[in-house]
Amino acid sequence: MRSDAIYYDHVAYNILTGKGFSANSHSLIFGDEVYKNIAAGKNVMEGLNFDEKPKPTAKGVPFYPIFLAIIYSIFGYSYQAVRVIQGLFDAFTTLLIYLTAYIIFRNKKIAIIAAGIYAFNFLAFQGIGRLRVEIMAAFLLTLFAYIAVLTLKKPSFKMFFLSGIL
Repeated sequence: MRSDAIYYDHVAYNILTGKGFSANSHSLIFGDEVYKNIAAGKNVMEGLNFDEKPKPTAKGVPFYPIFLAIIYSIFGYSYQAVRVIQGLFDAFTTLLIYLTAYIIFRNKKIAIIAAGIYAFNFLAFQGIGRLRVEIMAAFLLTLFAYIAVLTLKKPSFKMFFLSGIL
């Protein structure tokens, strides 16, 4: 697990335990202990003694730790649930790429090739099995591109508003 994933996981854990969007200043220092817990299939935070009070933090993107906290609150502290949901986001990203390419080019072959390039991209594929903010970012960026293309094809206030939110 990368250090940013440990950080996001720690912030999600603090959200769930009522400590808010916060992290200990040394949340990235315990790397070896965290990796040992992951290898043993334990909770990442198990056995780590954080004596200091977590402090509010603005490091990283805010949505991903909240996304993790929601998943953890529904399915329990489960990386497998995160992996499955990230896999679904990745599948929808592939679908959005297909739809966007089809709208732009009006050609199924081009749309299939575009979606296939993403679907078989090793970097995107291997990211599903890890806590990675990039999967969510790719989905949201692709969703924005799809909505922007739809907006350009058929402008309306609703579509401009929706693309502005994303």
